[in-house]
Amino acid sequence: MKLKNLFLVIVIMISLHFNIAAQTISVGSIHSLAICNDSTVMAWGSGNYGQLGNGGIMVTNLPVQVSSFSGAIAISGGHDHTLALKSD
Repeated sequence: MKLKNLFLVIVIMISLHFNIAAQTISVGSIHSLAICNDSTVMAWGSGNYGQLGNGGIMVTNLPVQVSSFSGAIAISGGHDHTLALKSD
């Protein structure tokens, strides 16, 4: 539990540093997600299983926008996956 709390603190610090203006933040085991004020989703960390939603398999320490996805109202990061709920 302490490790997950540390990840959450790091995610908040990154979102503040890159001015993501996140309204919701979630962390998986090796990736992090944020819903921005414009309902787009940013992701960073390991995308080995496509968790970052950018169409590639990569690792990035910088937030990248999830491709062709907007209208998010909820997100959740799992062990090797990401879930998102759209407004429609």
